[in-house]
Parts: sequence; structure tokens; C-alpha cells
Amino acid sequence: MIKYLKLYVSFFKASLMSDLEYRLNVVTKIFTDILWYAAQASVFEVLFHHAPNIAGWDLPSARVFMATLFLVDATWMVLFHENFERLASKIRKGELDIILAKPIDSQFMLTMQKQNTSYVINMMLTFAYLIFTLTQLTEPFVWWRLIILFAVGLPCATLICYSSRLMFATLSVIYTNAESINYLWFQIYRLGMRPDPFYPKWLRIIVLTIVPVGFVVSVPTRLMLYEMDWALLAGGPIAALILFLIARKCWFASLTYYSSASS
Repeated sequence: MIKYLKLYVSFFKASLMSDLEYRLNVVTKIFTDILWYAAQASVFEVLFHHAPNIAGWDLPSARVFMATLFLVDATWMVLFHENFERLASKIRKGELDIILAKPIDSQFMLTMQKQNTSYVINMMLTFAYLIFTLTQLTEPFVWWRLIILFAVGLPCATLICYSSRLMFATLSVIYTNAESINYLWFQIYRLGMRPDPFYPKWLRIIVLTIVPVGFVVSVPTRLMLYEMDWALLAGGPIAALILFLIARKCWFASLTYYSSASS
């Protein structure tokens, strides 16, 4: 563990130095994400302008949901986005051959080698927006519940996103040119970008069990704002761990089908 922690720190330092070489690119990334935040938030602003209450959610609680979504998204962008975007290209160009020959876990190397350090600023901005939205709630917020988000919700959300994306990425190992499969993952991920009570019962069951994207944003937000549901609180870590173990097995299984790029 110490070996991998030191290696990850080295990766982060190298990523930081690389990002700082192109400061304009850093500013562009931050500005682009802010525009994306505004576009996503505007959807709820329009919806609640016409309907003050939807499935028990009002506009202030929906703003907390969106702030949580932005924070989860910024965390994902910092830690893993760059690696998964380049994964299929690395496999196609034969870089996986070199990684498999190294005395290090191939999954770790491929999915954690590059960090988007510029999005650390986005993380701070989204956290500030989350605190602001919590102060605007109609009922006083119980601040200790924020611990639920950072101790359980955010780690589970990140691990669920990582594991589900990795499962789709294994197809790139098997079929070499399967970049379009990323679009399928994004469509599934989008189901987690709305509160699960908005969906019909059958779809809620899917996003909380079979494809647990409901635990990415919706469940942590509900646990912060509404009555504590201990089953949902325990369900997040369980779903994240099971999904990670499945993704891990899928990764190693895909390597048995891998043909070297030089073969």
C-alpha cells in the first residue's frame, strides 16, 4: 500500500507540473465546466418555476442535489476522467503491452496515472456552492449530516462511477476498438443526474440495485436533507464494494482475451 501511495503521489506531482505548463488550458477547463454547471442547473430552475414541488422536492433541495452532483463530477474529473478518456487509445497503440510488463498492477497504472489537477479549483467552487445552497433551505440544515456526504456519499459515489466505467472499459481490451461504448456509459450515468423519486417505481429499482447510479448523488442528498434511512446509508458502501469487485474480476478476465498490439 505504501508503494502504491508513493507512486500515486508521484503521478499527481507530474500531472500538476504538466497542467501548469499550459495555464490558458487550465482556465479554459474551469470556464467550460462552469458553463456545464449553469446549463444543468438551469433545467431545474425552469422545471420548478412551473411546478413548485416535484415528488417531494422543492427548488432549494433540488439546488442542493445539483451542488452535490457538481462536487461528485469535479472529484471524478480530477481523479479518473483523463485516464479513462485515453484508455482505449493506449490499448490500441500498444501501451498496455509495456504496462503489463511492469511490476505494478495494470489496472492501477492505466486508471490512475494522470490527474486533472486544474479541476481542483472546480472542486473548491462546487463545495462553496454546496454550502451556499444548504444555507438557503426552507428548513434549518443539520450540519453534522454533511459528514454523511464526505465520509460515505462522496467515496461511494466515486467508487461506483469508477467501477461502472471500468466494466465498460474492459470491452476496449477485448475488442481493441470499442471507444463508442463510452457513450453507453454516459447514458447510464445520466440516470444518476436526477433525483430517483422523479422516476417511476421500476426505474427506481434499477438505479438503486442493478445499476446503482442512484447512490452517486440522489441517495447522499436524500440522507442529508430528509429522514435518515439506515438501509440506504448501508446500501451505498455495499453497492460500491460489490461493483468494484465485479469490475476487478472483469478487468482480469478481459486480459485473458487481450492480444498484444505487436502480434
